[in-house]
Amino acid sequence: MNFNIKNRGGTKNLLYIGRYESNKNVEILIQSLEYLQEFTLLLAGHCEETRKIDLLKGSRAKDRIVFLGRIDDAAYLQLLESCNALLMPSKDEGFGLPVVEAMNAGCPVICSNIPIFREIAGEAALFFEVDDAQGLANQVKALDDPEFRKGVIEQSLINVQRFSWKNSAKELLKFIHRFSA
Repeated sequence: MNFNIKNRGGTKNLLYIGRYESNKNVEILIQSLEYLQEFTLLLAGHCEETRKIDLLKGSRAKDRIVFLGRIDDAAYLQLLESCNALLMPSKDEGFGLPVVEAMNAGCPVICSNIPIFREIAGEAALFFEVDDAQGLANQVKALDDPEFRKGVIEQSLINVQRFSWKNSAKELLKFIHRFSA
């Protein structure tokens, strides 16, 4: 298949979007910057000032971490289309909608190796163990190979088709029919 891939990984920006509770594991993203000297970490979503201070405490990469705050849908899509990858480091997650959104935008996804992300992303994402900053950095560096990157994006665009509204409606109808008979 031949896809129109907008995201070519030209920037050295890594994106996280979400909340900042401990289960979101944002700390591992900051730790991974020790191995990714040329990258900037963009953190989208509201983060309390006290949490920012805690996250940055002791980090030698403070100058490469940008808290964007809340962003609108247009800015989010622009970031997905231009950043090197979306990072999802959660230790525990309910679903992980940003994984689907990133794949739909042709943005490579690197996420923690937890069951829900395996279920959502299948073989279309790169995975790392939740406490392995070096492993996360290695996955980011793997995307430097243009052919590998293109393959990851193509797999993502195939995988994300499972999450269409039409497919969701079909699954819901199956569920309703099973319990109404």
